[in-house]
Amino acid sequence: MVPVEGDHDLLGDGSVELLSTPGHTPGHQSVKVGERLVIGGDVTHFASGLDDHRFPLFGDDLDAQRASAERLRALRDTGTLVRPGHDSSVLAPGPVEIPSG
Repeated sequence: MVPVEGDHDLLGDGSVELLSTPGHTPGHQSVKVGERLVIGGDVTHFASGLDDHRFPLFGDDLDAQRASAERLRALRDTGTLVRPGHDSSVLAPGPVEIPSG
């Protein structure tokens, strides 16, 4: 394992990137797969948190978490599918349908 800071192209070809999204925990990262899918992990537990910034009270840095949510919201608003780590309403089992575009 090699620790990385900031964004990092995991495979060197842009197909899988680690995005720095701190706040919930120090060094938290989300995973961008291709151009149209981001697995947001614990930036927000629910998809609505990208808009309303309702985060769990036990996060590490609320301001950083808010900035990370804004970053993922901007990606979502340009057509990227952003999936949080705990929202059962968007985490149905089965294949993920990624928007075309």
